[in-house]
Amino acid sequence: MNNAPNAIALGSSWNVKIHLVVTSFSDSTTNAVLSSSSLRQTAIQNISSLISQVGGHGVNIDIEGLDSSQRQNMVSFIQELKQVVPEVWIATPAVDWNVSWDYDVLANNSDGLFIMGYDYHKGKGITGAVAPLRTTNRNGISLQSTLEYYAKNQLNVSKTVLALPYYGAQWKGKINKKGVYDTYFDKDIPYREVMNLYGVSYTPQYDFVSMTNYFFLEFGDSTSVECWFDNASSLEKKYNLALSYGLKGIGIWALGYDNGYTDLWQMSVWCLTAWVLLKLLFHL
Repeated sequence: MNNAPNAIALGSSWNVKIHLVVTSFSDSTTNAVLSSSSLRQTAIQNISSLISQVGGHGVNIDIEGLDSSQRQNMVSFIQELKQVVPEVWIATPAVDWNVSWDYDVLANNSDGLFIMGYDYHKGKGITGAVAPLRTTNRNGISLQSTLEYYAKNQLNVSKTVLALPYYGAQWKGKINKKGVYDTYFDKDIPYREVMNLYGVSYTPQYDFVSMTNYFFLEFGDSTSVECWFDNASSLEKKYNLALSYGLKGIGIWALGYDNGYTDLWQMSVWCLTAWVLLKLLFHL
């Protein structure tokens, strides 16, 4: 909230709308609010008041780990919220593990869905691309399988944005007694940090299935670092995937993660410009 006035002032100078983001990563909190009509109304009034207070244009609802029991309650919440708040977007998961999201109904009752097309690989030993374009043998999911799943669930392309990462994921490992690396997830790592740590001194490898770059570095003390990330070239391919589905546009998580480097932003602008021109030509 402290940054909202500055963001809105900056956006206004470029005629850009600013939405507040409301998050819940707690199952107990999410379930308590969505299950109660009175708590939903309290949350809606609070959201509306905050938007008015800072002069925002709308809200993005980011509820993660939604339980299947809350599927209809989530729809009710969005329907009720849309009656009060003029612009409502919903951050939706890359994989609906719990079959909790009624995508077509949510899209029809909001301004759009913001697919979080990242975090496909995380955890001990599960190394891989943050946003693989195609399915790999690591866990069988990808941006392509995500969009196929959305399409099967009545994807409304005019109300759908695919968000892609300006960050990577890093694992660290050590050789165990069997002579293989035991790896553990270390951290998400912004693009600028990837470049500062590895980009100057090392040449990345490229995975032709996920269409993503990675560094794999081994050190003399039997330790390793594995860092997967997107650069301008790999992001362009993923933008083109979104374009092939006719989506409304792309999103970025998050602006500023590339601070000090311009290649990602230049590619994003180039792709978006081409996107707009193609849509104009299509409508002609």
